Amino acid sequence: MNKKKTTVDLQNYILPLLEDAPQGLTWKDIQPMLYEKYGIRRHHGSISGCLSKMHKLLDVFYVNMKRENCYPYVHAKYRTNYNESQRTDFPKRANKWRDVADLLYFVMTADNIPANAWDNALAEYRKLSDDR
Repeated sequence: MNKKKTTVDLQNYILPLLEDAPQGLTWKDIQPMLYEKYGIRRHHGSISGCLSKMHKLLDVFYVNMKRENCYPYVHAKYRTNYNESQRTDFPKRANKWRDVADLLYFVMTADNIPANAWDNALAEYRKLSDDR
């Protein structure tokens, strides 16, 4: 029985590929390599999701120069090969609502907060609601 690989399993296959690629690899580079080297067929979503997860764990970063319309991810050991403007070390927050929730929680639980903090937090929440 061929058990489906989980994200953690997939990380164990992708990370060594990135260790051997100081120039980085895009998901399009990784897809055929996974099949050729390990016989694993994965689609864009699985590979990108895995790269994003590794980015959150700071195992990899991406280079701010697209190749074939994709960002190449680079193993963390090559971080010093790129200057600060060339790399994105930390993933961007995908959920803008989380920032507002954090702010609202802080306002509701903190001591000695400014009197207008709640109003400011609600105003930010309303702006985001209007942007949907």
